[in-house]
Amino acid sequence: MTLVQCPECTHEVSSQAATCPHCGISIASSVVAARVPAQKSRGVWTRKRSLGDLLVLGGIGTAAYYYMYFDTSVEVQRQVILGQVIGGGRVNNLGLMADRQNGILVGLALIVIGVILSAVHRRKAG
Repeated sequence: MTLVQCPECTHEVSSQAATCPHCGISIASSVVAARVPAQKSRGVWTRKRSLGDLLVLGGIGTAAYYYMYFDTSVEVQRQVILGQVIGGGRVNNLGLMADRQNGILVGLALIVIGVILSAVHRRKAG
């Protein structure tokens, strides 16, 4: 029988005791955890790295959508005034142009954040 220190109250307790008689915390699980050397969890690093990769892909998709497919023009109603036809075409809408610019900037920000997350976690994992 060896004495171990309780992780909660720091009193000495038998290693065979199931709980600490002073504070009641489970000793068996903490003793086993103390004997097993700490290892890096590769799953956590992989999840965080893949979050960065997903942000990069999402940012590329967002920026590409707003750059290539977001329509900033609106149709103008066709009117006849004194025999003259006015309108009937499409014109650029400043509000939609601002939305397109903001969408592209959000996409680029996602790319930058994703690259930083991936780089930081690759450095810590390596």
